[in-house]
Amino acid sequence: MAHKKYNRDKLMVEIADFLFANPSAKRGDILAKFGEVWQISPRGIDRLLSEAKRHNQARLKEVEAAKREEMVAAAKGQAKKGIADREEILTALTSILRGHALKRPVKVDGDGNVIEYALSYPGRHDVIAAGSQIAQLEGYFAPAKSKHEVTGEGGAPLSAVAQHVVVFKDFSSGKNGAS
Repeated sequence: MAHKKYNRDKLMVEIADFLFANPSAKRGDILAKFGEVWQISPRGIDRLLSEAKRHNQARLKEVEAAKREEMVAAAKGQAKKGIADREEILTALTSILRGHALKRPVKVDGDGNVIEYALSYPGRHDVIAAGSQIAQLEGYFAPAKSKHEVTGEGGAPLSAVAQHVVVFKDFSSGKNGAS
């Protein structure tokens, strides 16, 4: 096999790409793939390998930052339009109330994607809570009564009226109504 001209940066990027595509690759795999072709000593490969690992870590950080920005933008968009409307919430709660099986994530990969689901049935506490939430959303219960307190000047309690007197006047004769 003919050897290539040694270009340190190019080789480091090739090793980084190889490691990125094959995360389980060992030092021996890298020596076998690049050492003979590039005519580099094992010590030189080790130096390039450590640089390639740092390069990949920086790439992963950039990818994670981009994902985070994308998730934040998506969350802001969902917040603006509403995550779930009333009908979606009522449908989900009704499904729980009726005891239908729910798909719950069991395994999630590093990107947050669900790999495997399992069916589970709501427990009695879930059913009771769902019924309570439906009742609250539908307005089955009257609002709680609140006690209002009326105070006078400076927050002092109002004094009770001791006596209430009603006076009738006879406007036709000009006399008081006590006839």
